[in-house]
Amino acid sequence: MTRIAPVITQEMRISNENKSKLDNGNIYNQQSKLDTLGIDSTKKVYSALKDKIDVTLIDEEYINDVQRYWEKRMGIKIDPVFHIYMQQNFNIKNKFFLPEVQYRLIQKSFNESKKTGAYTDKNLYDQIVKTNRQPKIYLKCVNQRYFINVNIPIKKTQITTHFNNIKDQSEFIIKPSRSANGRKVSKLIFDNNNFTLNNRVVSISELEDLYGKNFVIQELITQHSLLKSMHPSSVNTIRMLTFRWNNDITHLMSFLRIGIDGAINDNAGTGGICIGVQDDGKLNSLAVDESGNKWLNHPTTNFSFQQETFIPNFQKFKEFVIDLHHDILHHDLVSWDIAVGDDGEP
Repeated sequence: MTRIAPVITQEMRISNENKSKLDNGNIYNQQSKLDTLGIDSTKKVYSALKDKIDVTLIDEEYINDVQRYWEKRMGIKIDPVFHIYMQQNFNIKNKFFLPEVQYRLIQKSFNESKKTGAYTDKNLYDQIVKTNRQPKIYLKCVNQRYFINVNIPIKKTQITTHFNNIKDQSEFIIKPSRSANGRKVSKLIFDNNNFTLNNRVVSISELEDLYGKNFVIQELITQHSLLKSMHPSSVNTIRMLTFRWNNDITHLMSFLRIGIDGAINDNAGTGGICIGVQDDGKLNSLAVDESGNKWLNHPTTNFSFQQETFIPNFQKFKEFVIDLHHDILHHDLVSWDIAVGDDGEP
């Protein structure tokens, strides 16, 4: 066997060494520029968006203007990576974009943090949110104690009988009741005295092992045909933000969350995509995912976001969340996830 070895001349070796020094210098210069502009390259948001940003093309005058604006109002330097992403990918310059860290600070200013746990506990929604337009709860597990209907306690041994008595429903949604990240949301099937989760028969004890001491089993919502056509496996919800100021509650913004790849949940943090909703209910012409990728069509169903599409009865949706916010007394800044029912109502 003949072995052909590479021949490296002294000139080639010097050339490679110079290239290495040049590359190292570019990396150093880029990092120095990021540091100067206040961009933290160790943060998750930078890791997600860095392939969509050209450091050499950053508009430093614009970013310095952004920094001056937020330093004047909050007394701190912000991370402008999202401003850069929006400017380079959408040609949008807007110093009012609010970075996540600053949003969390503002959120704490308007919301009583001690009450957050109660307001995010899905086992309390039927008590706090006064509307009949929410998913019916079939079983609550609270600290490993079980409740049905209007918080009537039942024994663990009675759960199978309870589900046998539900004649019009065999598919349900099970989710942790004290989390808000969309994880571990699954379809649960009850048939022939058995629960099936992810194509496997499971007992109540196994559900406890998987979901812990606090979870909820809810009705599987039937969504509007428009939302279903985008991705039928997930209930695709509108994230709506409302704000109370001097006892006046207004709708701030909305975007639609859509699942992908046959997933049952629509949360962007678990792989879904999001698309902006304008004030008249019209969808923007492209969606984005958590990594900043742009989608003109849905990556799974090929639904076109280029076509003119409106959320039906969107004015009713805005009125709906504003009305609900009146019962949330301790939080002035509230996010709502609202499904579009098969009747086009929230």
